[in-house]
Amino acid sequence: MCIRDRYQRRVRGFPRAVMECVECLYCGACGLPAEYCEFNGKDQYKNTCTPWLLSNMPRDWLIEQKMVAEGDEEGNVEGMANVTLGDGAAGEDGERAKGPQTTKKGAKLGAGDKVMPGGKVKKKQPVCILVQRLQRNKRKFVTVVIGLEHFGVRLKDAAQAFKKKFSCGSSVVVGENGKPDEIDIQGDFLFDCVDFMVKKFGAGGEVTKENIFVLDNGKRICATEM
Repeated sequence: MCIRDRYQRRVRGFPRAVMECVECLYCGACGLPAEYCEFNGKDQYKNTCTPWLLSNMPRDWLIEQKMVAEGDEEGNVEGMANVTLGDGAAGEDGERAKGPQTTKKGAKLGAGDKVMPGGKVKKKQPVCILVQRLQRNKRKFVTVVIGLEHFGVRLKDAAQAFKKKFSCGSSVVVGENGKPDEIDIQGDFLFDCVDFMVKKFGAGGEVTKENIFVLDNGKRICATEM
């Protein structure tokens, strides 16, 4: 018995559908079967594959893949190339309206507020300058200034100005673990540096006593109350 007779006898009991070849349509842009183009990635599928499929694939295939609606005219098929994948329901103007952010209980969040993983709301701290005095040894103090960079002042320039004004050591200390950068002034100038900052950096009206807070003996006091 020849090989051909063995093959015919072996496949004689199989349905005819198994013996027929399946026509596979490939995308001319990426080279994959057209049904797998969406797995190339969102950007490539939208910008590369979708225009080619809309221009070259049969209309029945486009309807089957839900790329066009069955009642759409052929002239509107090209407009599907501009569809953005993953977009939700759009408004009348084509843009999705973004409502105000709220907490789990429905309370509205203010500008800059964040919802923490546990559900607590972290309020945005107002921009200000904080001045405090730290005691390093029994007779040595360090005056720390935090927040000058929020008012357009370079910390290096401010450190040099403090050094020249008070004739002492002054340097910029880079914050670690998320802490802000600060200026360390060698000496006790807790109240003197407030007046100096308003005079030196308050020419534009940004650095004022209303924006400066002094931390003394664990109490936070606004410079206007001193």
